[in-house]
Amino acid sequence: DIALRLEKLLKEVGFKVILTRTNDTFIPLAERTQIANQKGADLFISIHANSSKKRNVSGSETYFLAQAKNDEARALASFENSSLRFEKTNPDELSDLDFILLDLVQNQFLKESSDLAFMIQDNMGEKLPIPNRGVDQAGFFVLNKAYMPAVLVETAFISNKSEEKLLRKTSFRQKIAEAIFDTSSSSDPKARL
Repeated sequence: DIALRLEKLLKEVGFKVILTRTNDTFIPLAERTQIANQKGADLFISIHANSSKKRNVSGSETYFLAQAKNDEARALASFENSSLRFEKTNPDELSDLDFILLDLVQNQFLKESSDLAFMIQDNMGEKLPIPNRGVDQAGFFVLNKAYMPAVLVETAFISNKSEEKLLRKTSFRQKIAEAIFDTSSSSDPKARL
C-alpha cells in the first residue's frame, strides 16, 4: 500500500515508476534488483515493515548497502535475507568474499545511496509520530547488484502494538509515502529526488 501511494505521488510530478509487484505476490529478492536493472531505473527503494522479538522497539530507519557496523544492523539484514530459503534458487549465505565483490559493484553508488537514505530518514523523522532510528548500513540481499542508488526503508515496527495500529491507518501510510517522496525538505539543500 505504501509503495502504491508513493507511485501515485511520483507519477503526479512526471516520474516513470516501476514496481516489482502491485499485490502480495512474492518476488525473489534477486529478481527485484534484476527488474530495476533491466528497466534502467535511476533509483531503487525497497519498503518494509520492521519487526523485533523485543515488542517495545519502535521507530523508522533507512539502510543502504555496505558492511554492517553493528550487531543490530547485522541481525536485521540476516533476518531480511532469511527469506532466501523460500526461493527456488537457494543461494548460500554471502561469504565475506562475495560481499566484498558485490560491495565493489555497489561502491560507485555508495555516496548517492547514503545521501538518499539520509534524505528519506530526515523526512521520516520530521513527519512521523514515531522515533527516528536514523540511517544505518548492512548487507541486505535485496539491495545487492542494484546498479543505481538503492535504499531499504523500514517504516515502523509491526511487532510493536502501537506502531502496528498506526500501520493499519491510511493516513499514517500516506505520511510514510510522502516522507519518502518529499526530499525537498531534506536538511541538505543540494539534495533533491
